[in-house]
Amino acid sequence: MKEAIQETVGGVSLKDYYTIETPGTAAFPKGTDGKDLDTFVNFLQLDAIGTKERVDKIKNEVKAFDPTIDDRIFQKLVDILNVKFHDAELQKALDTYLSNQYNASLFTQDSSLHQLWGEWIEYLDQQQLARTERLVPESYIADFRNGTDFDWSTR
Repeated sequence: MKEAIQETVGGVSLKDYYTIETPGTAAFPKGTDGKDLDTFVNFLQLDAIGTKERVDKIKNEVKAFDPTIDDRIFQKLVDILNVKFHDAELQKALDTYLSNQYNASLFTQDSSLHQLWGEWIEYLDQQQLARTERLVPESYIADFRNGTDFDWSTR
């Protein structure tokens, strides 16, 4: 896995390493020698299906991280290209849609985070319970290590 701290590792940038382009095409990152760079997609010698699976894995991970990525790309393109909508109703509907998508995504992230923290606290409670009720006394461990028989009459 590449690190984001370093600009390049082995002559490959983070952006190039996680490319979603297909090896052998003109858009695939190339080194100074013109050969395909070693990336996440092609560091294993795979057939076309295996390569597509690795490309899809990158796309799916990005989607899972930010489900509104398509909306963000659309908004960025509208801003960069200075797109003007001549239909005010369409403009309002798009703005409302994008706002609703972002708010729903934030709500889902907040609720997921709250649920994860709740599960983590339950897990810690279970560990504490197991520690107080099921912890083996150190004297038992010492007896086991020493190979001494357990004397039931003293316990």
